[in-house]
Amino acid sequence: MKITTIRVVQVTKGTFPWTMVQVQTDAGLSGLGEGTLESRPGALAAAIREAGRLLIGQDPADVERLFRQVYHAPFWRGGPVLMSALAALDHALWDINAQALGVPVWRLLGGRTRERVRAYSTGVGGPCKAPEELAERALATVERGFTAVKIDPWVMANGGPPPAWPDPALHRKAMAFVQAAREAVGWDVDIAIECHGWFAPAKAIEYAHDLAPFKPLFMEEPVPPENLDALGQVAHASPVPIATGERIHTKFAARDLLERGGAAVWQCDITHAGGFTEMRKIAALAETGYVHLAPHNPYGPVATMVNAHFDTATPNFLIQETLGHDPPWRAQLVEPPVEVVGGYLTPPDAPGLGIRLNERVVKEHAWSESVRE
Repeated sequence: MKITTIRVVQVTKGTFPWTMVQVQTDAGLSGLGEGTLESRPGALAAAIREAGRLLIGQDPADVERLFRQVYHAPFWRGGPVLMSALAALDHALWDINAQALGVPVWRLLGGRTRERVRAYSTGVGGPCKAPEELAERALATVERGFTAVKIDPWVMANGGPPPAWPDPALHRKAMAFVQAAREAVGWDVDIAIECHGWFAPAKAIEYAHDLAPFKPLFMEEPVPPENLDALGQVAHASPVPIATGERIHTKFAARDLLERGGAAVWQCDITHAGGFTEMRKIAALAETGYVHLAPHNPYGPVATMVNAHFDTATPNFLIQETLGHDPPWRAQLVEPPVEVVGGYLTPPDAPGLGIRLNERVVKEHAWSESVRE
């Protein structure tokens, strides 16, 4: 079996498109992957096509060799564009190989470590202007079956990104959002706190102590990702678990994070961190430090299904991010639809990823560089 064609598919859903890839073979099998990268769709599409040229004529069964070939081909290695392109192609190769063997991808990854994948809803329906509105949306999310939600209290309090050193009034307002959410959903529902890497270490530590009475599942990216020592400083001083990793793209960066004890929860993204091949190694590194995984995933249904297969086979998996607000046609983009039911994802037993693109929906929502929404 040889790879014959690589197709980039981009569909628009608002501020940035979902970027997917189809890898076709001379055996009639076609694999699907996603590498969506915010704000860089053109560069990502070009990177997929450039990396894909190295795969034409190759045997898709040689996943590890092909991964290394693409990763080591350029003099400048790593980076979000290359690793996202590589991730999309890698997903598709695993999809092809699982189809060829007649098994789901999770079976190739080692089989089930769980029957279903716990998910949380990120954003709980979009921006909220008042704590009472957040409380209503959080409760509505729980009523849909979710047992965990993630909120952006400082964004809600400020109406946008807060300063690195927010004033006391703004911080009190942010805590009012957290309190409203906790009172609405009770203590049996987990609440994760988003920070987007906005704060200086001293403030992040202070805010972690203020959050502690609300028992958050984790405090996500409290400081920018460039300085892992600063992140370690916060993690060691925080009374709540620290989560990070969506901007960590390789096992080498994951090793550096582990050595600093920078987080209790890693959120490495299978659409940015090289796909199944690299994420398996990142997960193994995390396991040696008793670190759990809560993969980052505010993307399309292909990425969500890829995560569902990975999570099913990963022993140190904790919880999966899923979008809390989406265009109404999301469920129609792939067949069968990828849906969170009762707060859980369940990957299919069908061969491969178990999904295919709906070409009608792809055509209706095709994205180009001229699209600006």
